[in-house]
Amino acid sequence: MTELELITKVYPITSNCQLLYERGEHVLLGISPFNSYFSEKYSDFIKLGDE
Repeated sequence: MTELELITKVYPITSNCQLLYERGEHVLLGISPFNSYFSEKYSDFIKLGDE
């Protein structure tokens, strides 16, 4: 078991979520565009996750 597995618990809501999680080909970004730290740099980061 990896360190990440020890500190992370995942509860997929749907069967599709479960498939995405098992494939490991996903990116989850929790960024609020309404907080003061949001900037255009996040847009570049999001594009990188889509590559």
